[in-house]
Amino acid sequence: ALVRDVFLGHIKLPEQVQCQADVNKWQTREKSIRPTDFFAMLDLQTDYMRDMFDLLRTYDGNQSLSKPDFDKANHIMKKFLESFLTDTVHYRDMSFESIVDTKNKKIIQVCKPWIENMDDSMENLLSDYRKKL
Repeated sequence: ALVRDVFLGHIKLPEQVQCQADVNKWQTREKSIRPTDFFAMLDLQTDYMRDMFDLLRTYDGNQSLSKPDFDKANHIMKKFLESFLTDTVHYRDMSFESIVDTKNKKIIQVCKPWIENMDDSMENLLSDYRKKL
């Protein structure tokens, strides 16, 4: 809808100087992060997505967009990364709560450790989950 509204002239984008200043701000922050600091990069990406989302919501009073829980997503990604960095064999066995489906809070635990799972078929995956439900 944003692109359509820009083309139709309903939304006026910021001047090029302002856009470039915003790009420079994000690039400066990115360059200040060490390449091995994955958590700082996640924080940067989370802040960038939050900034972009807020920008989209301000156009034409577009409040119909449901706001994702960026902090929760950031926390989940950090937990995943921490697990991956400390245990590269078993990190796949973790389950996480959805940040999209806010009605169904049930976390379905992994039925079989990844290292023991020799059948990746959809039938096997679904049958294991059905047993859990």
